[in-house]
Amino acid sequence: MNTSENGAIPGVELAALPRLLLAYAPVASRDWQALCWSLDQRLASVVRRGGEPTIIAIKLAWWDEVLASGELQKGRGEPLVERTDRRLQGEIQAGLQRLGQVDHQL
Repeated sequence: MNTSENGAIPGVELAALPRLLLAYAPVASRDWQALCWSLDQRLASVVRRGGEPTIIAIKLAWWDEVLASGELQKGRGEPLVERTDRRLQGEIQAGLQRLGQVDHQL
């Protein structure tokens, strides 16, 4: 994921508090934390916009289905879903490599 030195994701303007927290976060975890804060802001904006409660619930259910259920293919075209997918795939590959190293040590 492309992030700036402070962990911010290009094209996503984080609020002041998340930016401050990212500035003090360990460098190794800034990408992941920036992604989490970006998702938090996106979900909050769905609720904040208001409107018909049923429509809000449907939008939040879509995010739940895509993120929590792991059906990231449904979210293609949504930048935060694609960033989440790339990040998770990277974590999976790193975990598999670590497992391979442990297997060779046994």
